[in-house]
Amino acid sequence: MSAISLLPLLPLSKHELGEVLKEYDSLWESENMVTNVEEQLSVIETSQRVLLLPHCLRRADTCQGKYTKQGLECSECNPDCPANQLRQAAIRLGYKGVCIAPGGRLAIKYVEENRPLGIVAVACQKELQDGVHGVRELVGNGLKMIPIVVVPLSQDGCVNTEVDIKLALEKIALGCTLPLKTDDIYSSYPAHRDT
Repeated sequence: MSAISLLPLLPLSKHELGEVLKEYDSLWESENMVTNVEEQLSVIETSQRVLLLPHCLRRADTCQGKYTKQGLECSECNPDCPANQLRQAAIRLGYKGVCIAPGGRLAIKYVEENRPLGIVAVACQKELQDGVHGVRELVGNGLKMIPIVVVPLSQDGCVNTEVDIKLALEKIALGCTLPLKTDDIYSSYPAHRDT
């Protein structure tokens, strides 16, 4: 998978596309670098990883979560909610934390406060680009650059967005074999069982 294949097909100007590609090129200079980032994450204990999710993944019409200074506090009210599903998978795998953020600034603050050794980030293209840049700025402030595995939204917008759940679960579970396998996590959600 190339870095370019991670980019969703969005209507971008040539300048915007150039900026996006420069950001990705600097992280992943070739297909091997994408694999390398995933390999780097796979050897990091889950207790040293964080999952960053956008609040737009929640099901706005049924969400009972409350906003706090740390982001959306998931109340686990809807088992079909992508934010709930991905959060639960990370918790079961022993992640250091999960931040469901209303914006990139809060996600960067969460990373700065928790100082993970690895990040899985799900977001729209703009937030992924801003987030990678924000983590780089933290690195400039004395933090070591850490592997960031990104999962772009398959449908973006600002409410009820979508992500490829299976792909996101695979990235969250990189390097994990027990107690959960990605297929076990994936099949535990009724709305996403293979038929």
